[in-house]
Amino acid sequence: MVARWPLVGRTGELEEVRRLLGAADGPRGVALFGEAGVGKSRLVDEALEASSGSGMRVEWVRATEAARGIPLGSFAYLLGAAGDDAHHRDDLLHLSLARLRERAGDAPFLLAVDDAHLLDEMSVALLHLAVTQSEVRVVMSVRTGGRLPRGLVGLWKDGLCERLDIGPFTRAALDQLVVEALGGPVDGQFLHLMWSRTLGNVLFARELLAAAVESGTLAARSGIWTL
Repeated sequence: MVARWPLVGRTGELEEVRRLLGAADGPRGVALFGEAGVGKSRLVDEALEASSGSGMRVEWVRATEAARGIPLGSFAYLLGAAGDDAHHRDDLLHLSLARLRERAGDAPFLLAVDDAHLLDEMSVALLHLAVTQSEVRVVMSVRTGGRLPRGLVGLWKDGLCERLDIGPFTRAALDQLVVEALGGPVDGQFLHLMWSRTLGNVLFARELLAAAVESGTLAARSGIWTL
């Protein structure tokens, strides 16, 4: 099984993300919406690789539940000790924006936020400042099904970012993913099992496939991966 899974079934979505991030006018970012495990983070990662190759400065911010209770907690590694020079909320936000600009330098700057639904209120406010008062562009992943910070919703409601919904894989895309991940033909029975158990959720598919290979339940026999 390959170490890095191939990106399949997402050509249209990836092209749309690249188009939106490269547009001179319009929204300053993209919010990728979807359930857990559909591959939002992988799309963000691919967009970053493409942007980095074109000369943009790129940075990852991974929001976590643990950092949610800390103002600007998820941005701490980017901003350093920004709070040491600020005594009020607005001062802290504008100082943080200045730090982001410093990291960008003269290059175009793309900020990626994974699991943006976990950001604290002040981090969301910083995103608003970044897309309205700087040249920073933003691409983020957002999980559906839960309550979102009000300010985060405003990013796409007010047209500052474009919302792009990411659904599970189709059956054909999942079959292709499994075949390419294993590097050879796969028995139809196992492909049907993968679809019936995962319904196109990429994360579930990876876990199920890895478990089947590691346990020996799925093995290459006469050149075909079979149960």
